[in-house]
Amino acid sequence: MQDKAVERDEDSVSQNAPVTTVALDKATGIKWRPAVRSVLALVALLPLLGIAVLTGISASNSWSNRQFAQKAAKDVALLKEIAQARLQMNNAAVPMILVASANTIGITEQIVSLLVGINLMRGSISLPEAQHLLSSSQVFVSTPTLKADDLATLKLNAQIEAGHGDYATATATLDKFANALDSYWISKYQKLESDVSAWNPPGTFETHLSALRQTYATFDAGIYSDRDAIDVLEGIGGAAPKLQLTQESYEFQQASQQFLPNIGASGLAAWNKLNRDPHVQVFNQVIQNALKLVQNGGPAPFLTNEKAAGVAVRGAIYDVADLSNLVQSAANDLVNQANHEASVAKEDFILEIVFLLALLAFSIGGVLIVGRSLTKPLQALSGAALKIHSGDFDLEELDDAGPKEVATTTEAFNVMSTTLKAVERKTVALAEEDLEHADLSHPLPGKTGAALQAAVDQLAKRIKEREEQRQQLYEAATHDRLTSLLNRAAVFDYLTTNVTERRKSGESVAVLFVDIDGLKPLNDEYGHEAGDAAIKATGEALVEATDSCDVVGRLGGDEFLSVLCPEHSKSGAEVSERMRAQVARKTITANGKSVSLQASVGIALAECDASTDPMELVKLADQRMYEAKRAARVARS
Repeated sequence: MQDKAVERDEDSVSQNAPVTTVALDKATGIKWRPAVRSVLALVALLPLLGIAVLTGISASNSWSNRQFAQKAAKDVALLKEIAQARLQMNNAAVPMILVASANTIGITEQIVSLLVGINLMRGSISLPEAQHLLSSSQVFVSTPTLKADDLATLKLNAQIEAGHGDYATATATLDKFANALDSYWISKYQKLESDVSAWNPPGTFETHLSALRQTYATFDAGIYSDRDAIDVLEGIGGAAPKLQLTQESYEFQQASQQFLPNIGASGLAAWNKLNRDPHVQVFNQVIQNALKLVQNGGPAPFLTNEKAAGVAVRGAIYDVADLSNLVQSAANDLVNQANHEASVAKEDFILEIVFLLALLAFSIGGVLIVGRSLTKPLQALSGAALKIHSGDFDLEELDDAGPKEVATTTEAFNVMSTTLKAVERKTVALAEEDLEHADLSHPLPGKTGAALQAAVDQLAKRIKEREEQRQQLYEAATHDRLTSLLNRAAVFDYLTTNVTERRKSGESVAVLFVDIDGLKPLNDEYGHEAGDAAIKATGEALVEATDSCDVVGRLGGDEFLSVLCPEHSKSGAEVSERMRAQVARKTITANGKSVSLQASVGIALAECDASTDPMELVKLADQRMYEAKRAARVARS
């Protein structure tokens, strides 16, 4: 067995030097150090930590409020957009209903334009403009229902423009579209309510939110009551517009009374502007006239007063526009308030974070200043302990600084690390089975060290005995007792492993099968002792005929096997001739006679690859050996 080199520290004296004892102060006899508890008492971290947690929670709440406020502002902006789309849809509905009415009663658009005072052919409220309004907002395509209603309304507009649309179809299509827009607005308003409920905003935000809902209800009721009032005064639709007008007027009054106490400044200004608008004032009288007609009955005045009908339509257009502005202004109040709350929450968050950072800086500064005498030696001790944990015992002695408990621990650690380092050297020597290593004989300090040293000595002795036994067993298991060559199992195992290794590089392998000629007659004539002598002499001859890199083994009886190394494999024929010649030089003495020996050799040579079978090479070499033996017999005869 080859021994492995083990690195040794040149300064073995310093490695095994005794650890110094605790330093003594000249005056007191013992060096005084503050206790760990005294140092830790100076670091008042728990109160500061509590403040930091509370500040962090407050900062988190401020950030959440900012996010809620921004989300609410975004939701309100969408409601504004939907309300604006509702106004656009209503503006588009006016020319369609007017022209559809004209188509129904058989008058031209020019006559309707004169009555209303608006050019339906070329004005801003013409049918082409209606088509543009219905295609200008993303709200109209934001849901499948709205998209379908928008397409149906565009189709209706084209039919009316071509003179085919009637009043009943127009109102049914436009009412369906309006209801879908109202439902969409309400669904988004409910989402906003849910978000605000999760937020729980400060101040009057929720009051203004409720006012926004009522302004839209006022806007929605105003649109329908305007149309129904004109229908009642024109005598269109029978009893339905009358019933609807009464209900819608009531809803209008209720909604306006509910939002007025709660509406914001912009919304209130828009409401006041609406009430001062002369067109709206005129139209309010139209609605009152329609309500009186519903209550008292009588002929529809617009049937004989087309000019008054046109004035009413113009007033309705202004009324709806002002109601839409009311919704937009109320929404602006909410957006501004949400943005204000977001700004306040952001400022609070920044202040709380600054306070938290200042608190942390103060705490860290206190810990660094007060705890310096404690943390530095503990860090050194911890680092050294981690090195030992990772198996690195080559440590310098630590300074016994810091509080007295830490200093005492450091001194004990120095003793422990010195002992572990010595144990490591002994363990390495034992692992390498270098039983002559000088470190094995150096005693370890202390009672525990003496016990460890006794164990090391005993273990070294057992290792030595075990190695001797292992070597003996290995020789017995792998070598032939008579010739000391590799036995059958060992030489086959070597051949299999060797062929596997040579496959990787594609090297050649030569296998030689050797058989002693005439061993049986020799045994019969001179006895088995002579046969054993012949076998042993043949084995010696084969070893002499090969180099140290070649392997020779005995398969049993008179058979031998040799595996040539890559350098000799291609010259296997020369080696086989050398083997025969070397065996022929050997003689044995039997019964006082000198007997010469002969051997036959067969060789199998192959380039190793994945298909190379070691046992097939042995069979081939065996066959060629028998061929050589027969050829020799023929030559002798």
